[in-house]
Amino acid sequence: MNNWQTVIEQIEQATVQGFTLVKADQMQGGDINQVYHLQGVEKSYFVKLNRVSLLDMFEVEALSLHELAQTKTLRIP
Repeated sequence: MNNWQTVIEQIEQATVQGFTLVKADQMQGGDINQVYHLQGVEKSYFVKLNRVSLLDMFEVEALSLHELAQTKTLRIP
């Protein structure tokens, strides 16, 4: 992906903080999604991309990660 502006805007909206992208590296290991590590000046993010038709999959994953975080037994970013 060459144009990260939409992703950056979503990060800023979700975190209510500015994010300046320094470097984007594609990661290996996933079969379903395109996976990237976005390095900013002060923070970094792990980003998964796929077709909009798979939005439900991402929403379920986000809910599941939230539930896991509530247990305070695992470190969930």
